[in-house]
Amino acid sequence: MQGDKEYGGIVHIRPEILFDISKVIKKNIETYWEQNNKAFVLEYEENFENFEWFTFYDNKDDYYNDLSRMEHKKKLISKALYRIHNDFFDGSIKEEFAYMKSSYTIPWKNIINVREII
Repeated sequence: MQGDKEYGGIVHIRPEILFDISKVIKKNIETYWEQNNKAFVLEYEENFENFEWFTFYDNKDDYYNDLSRMEHKKKLISKALYRIHNDFFDGSIKEEFAYMKSSYTIPWKNIINVREII
């Protein structure tokens, strides 16, 4: 996948939270991680209900009022067409992020691929 290293938090080098922890404890634990660990991309399939509302909607009311999920489907199609257009005509790819509910654990059977970020 193109752009694995493009995310601003340099997560291809270390988990973003290590930066925050290093600042709080005033020790550079990031360097240790960078020298001794690898980063991976986890690709998975998941049901709509297991994502946080803000992954697909601008506000909670829109999420709760979209009972048929028609607005959700329209937004996904619109985003897909926008990305195809930009990639084809401009050669630019915009990252999209999906946020799982923090209480949810992705089952192994839903994992499609795990690959190292090189």
